[in-house]
Amino acid sequence: MSEPAHKASCPPRSWLRRLWVIGRNGFAIYGMATLLAPWCLFTVRMTSPSMHPTLQGSSWETGDTVLVEKLTYQVRRPRRWEIVAVRQAAGDVIAKRVVALPGETIQILKDRRIVINGRPIAKPDFLANIQYFPYGNIIYDQAYTCRRGYYLLGDDSKDSDDSRFNGDVPADQILGRVRMVIRPWKRAGVIAP
Repeated sequence: MSEPAHKASCPPRSWLRRLWVIGRNGFAIYGMATLLAPWCLFTVRMTSPSMHPTLQGSSWETGDTVLVEKLTYQVRRPRRWEIVAVRQAAGDVIAKRVVALPGETIQILKDRRIVINGRPIAKPDFLANIQYFPYGNIIYDQAYTCRRGYYLLGDDSKDSDDSRFNGDVPADQILGRVRMVIRPWKRAGVIAP
């Protein structure tokens, strides 16, 4: 069976031409990513142990560098158990875990169970070893009602300056969702959930 006439008359693509097309497309993708990245992503260095063991660090030199993604919260609100990046009044960016949502009432009982709107809630499996302690505005089984913000806690509850002392965090202070550890390489990976 003979080849169709139009195929026989077309010269085959050279490997140089293919390399040129791949390179051109690669540079175009890299350029678009470089232009769009500042509006979609940024990095933060963990400089305190307040999110240990999920995020680690005690100084600029030893802290995890995390990637924060800004697009998710343009289309939906933060969800319980997600880690968010928050800009504090002093301008520092910190990371904490969302535990209660706007309009909810939270308590942490002496046995460290979390109660939302009067009902105990189960922590997800990946937080099974994390204990949250009743300090500040929820000490002695007191309840705290989130008016328009999110109740955020650090995973190292004994050493975290969080909503127990500062109240709920308004949505406009939440910069994005912490998605993954990118440095150090031995700890790099996606963060649950």
